[in-house]
Amino acid sequence: MSSIVAGRFASVADAEEVARKLYARGFSVWDVSIMSLAGDGPRGSGVLLAARAKGDRRDEAADVLQEGGAADLESASGKWEGGQWIDFDAGSKPSLMEAPGGGMLARARIWRRSRRASRVAAWAGQCGGRRAPAPCRAGGAGGGGGGEHR
Repeated sequence: MSSIVAGRFASVADAEEVARKLYARGFSVWDVSIMSLAGDGPRGSGVLLAARAKGDRRDEAADVLQEGGAADLESASGKWEGGQWIDFDAGSKPSLMEAPGGGMLARARIWRRSRRASRVAAWAGQCGGRRAPAPCRAGGAGGGGGGEHR
């Protein structure tokens, strides 16, 4: 079984735009599937974009779908062949991921931001107050030997 993240979009064009963003992040065309929803099931009408993703890539795919305007972001396990979620059942109730702002996705984003902020603070302390990881010579007391930071 494959690990799948999916979201519903209002149009094929919206789903295709998000698919392009996934491709730009290294997802293969074999890992992204777009399908039409008739509207008579629990998912409603629209277009479903599904992405096969493992581990940390699940969070990355979910973030891209969410930032692209996906409604009803869901997590699933299913059979994936030839770039398609072949055992998808539009009539089954989706397993929705927690909403932004308080759920798993939000906590992951906050954690990543705090890690980034810590790295920036460390670079600023070693590199004369710069806020970005520009090349510098960190040395002196506690500098750790004067290597270049990039």
